[in-house]
Amino acid sequence: MGLGLAILANVRPYEGFVLSLPVAAGLLILDEWLGGTHPVNIVEASRFTFGAAAWNDARAMAYYNWRVTGNPLRTPYDVSMSTMNPVPTSHGNPCDPSELPLQGFSRFLY
Repeated sequence: MGLGLAILANVRPYEGFVLSLPVAAGLLILDEWLGGTHPVNIVEASRFTFGAAAWNDARAMAYYNWRVTGNPLRTPYDVSMSTMNPVPTSHGNPCDPSELPLQGFSRFLY
């Protein structure tokens, strides 16, 4: 289950985070419901396996990013967006329309 959540976090980060919250809540509720009568503590076992899967996934992602972009914290998507998209994707970033490669009617819109 930890490997599945790691793959989901790489492919769809927001949805992976949203899915991991109910899974964690379900494990905590299950642990409280069993009340410690279960011979294996489910929360402790899942904490170790999820932690190991997350650690290995973070290491693999950092290595991949380092080999592709030269920076372990910069993803290929970030490089692509900064190279190909002249307009910042965040609303908080200022944009100077005079620097955009626009012509004709497109320049009128900006």
